[in-house]
Amino acid sequence: MNRYFYYLIIVNMLINVVAYVPRYLIEQRFNGTIMSILIAVIITIVFLYVYCNTLNQFPGLGQPEIIKRYTSKWFSVPFLFFVGILFYVSGWFVLLAFINISKMFISPEMSSFLISILFLVLVGTGS
Repeated sequence: MNRYFYYLIIVNMLINVVAYVPRYLIEQRFNGTIMSILIAVIITIVFLYVYCNTLNQFPGLGQPEIIKRYTSKWFSVPFLFFVGILFYVSGWFVLLAFINISKMFISPEMSSFLISILFLVLVGTGS
């Protein structure tokens, strides 16, 4: 598999762990959070293993190419649109985490809107 695929997954996992997990652990510490995390780790590892092995059966093709090639158009177009929306929302959560961390630790007097504009300009010029 492409190493950048793994980089993307690892960066998103680390951002979510740093930004969101401690808050949820403290809020829900008496409602079964630890057992939920253990179950979620096992389920995620199984899903990631199945997904990666499935993609390895189609060398040189990504998920959009596989979906377009092996499914009908009435399924592939809405499905790929839905996957695109999921990636957009996932990136938005990471951006919100960066904004919160930056506002909390780097410059608390700066507005969240200005920090988000600066991050969007930084990401836009980097890609």
